[in-house]
Amino acid sequence: LSFGGFPRVILDETALEKKRTMEEIYPSYIDKDIRDLGITKTREFGEMYRILASRTGRILNYHELSNSLNLSLQTVKQYLWYAEKTFQIDLSFPFFQNKKKEITKSPIVYFRDIGFLNYSAGNFHADIKNSDMGFIFQNFIFQNLREKIRYENSTLNYWRTTDGAEVDIILRTPKEIIPIEVKYQNFKKPEITRGFRNFIGKYKPKKARIVNLNFSEEIKLGDTLVEFLPWHSFILENS
Repeated sequence: LSFGGFPRVILDETALEKKRTMEEIYPSYIDKDIRDLGITKTREFGEMYRILASRTGRILNYHELSNSLNLSLQTVKQYLWYAEKTFQIDLSFPFFQNKKKEITKSPIVYFRDIGFLNYSAGNFHADIKNSDMGFIFQNFIFQNLREKIRYENSTLNYWRTTDGAEVDIILRTPKEIIPIEVKYQNFKKPEITRGFRNFIGKYKPKKARIVNLNFSEEIKLGDTLVEFLPWHSFILENS
């Protein structure tokens, strides 16, 4: 959750060595790989990563990003496409059935490598602010789940209503829909958010999951089995 998974970074022994290695990897990607693709405004491209890193796990506003970078909306979307195709980010799009009451267009951005995310945000060190850890943890769980379903006919979305109810991840398979909430906290008893309850009430999935730090339990909410899973159990499951 601090330094990510680049092999060279993992093999470095100290935080200082890891930072020096990332200081080689990051500019090489921005200044060389991206420039080789024909993008000349590499400063703006790098600034885009800084903004995206500060918004990971949150809904992306294309117009705000365009204004912040002083680039056209078309250029911003092109830059995001390049970032996706060079395997640096993934976009999670909304799950919806009611266009009037549910968010339908704006994506959430997740970074493929958390070290790259933290470096972009200026947080590439061992002691990350607790206020940032919730979204970093969500990014971690999303990418782990993406790897699990890579060869399946499944998608990862998010859900949010116009009045603010939300669920972090919606796993949609050919057979079922599974809402997944990600909580960077230690539970002592089952706790379910309003948004999670709303989704379950509306779509009535057979099961739902709350991935957290330590708590394991199963409860029923109507006909839905809600599973509280510690993150390590979730990661090892079916691996």
